Amino acid sequence: MSNFAQLLHNYHQIDKLTIHAVDMCVYLAEIECGQSKFYLKNDAGKIIRFNSRSEIMEVLSDFKVIEAWLLHRSAYDEMIGGPEKVSNELLIRLF
Repeated sequence: MSNFAQLLHNYHQIDKLTIHAVDMCVYLAEIECGQSKFYLKNDAGKIIRFNSRSEIMEVLSDFKVIEAWLLHRSAYDEMIGGPEKVSNELLIRLF
């Protein structure tokens, strides 16, 4: 269960939305509903790429989203030749 049509059919509430900021203007939506956790996919089974987090919120406007997070992973240290860190994640609660 991961495509948008199935999400609309099976759920009216999203327990947790994690928006992955992959690159400039590339965002992915990871959704948790009950025990299910998945990336939002199209009917062809490919993960949907969004241009902004507001685009994700607009697409999911028919759902009650209980909590939402923005997750950004940076490769900056690797890019500048610095030591690799255990985690280069920035996790921000949106609501």
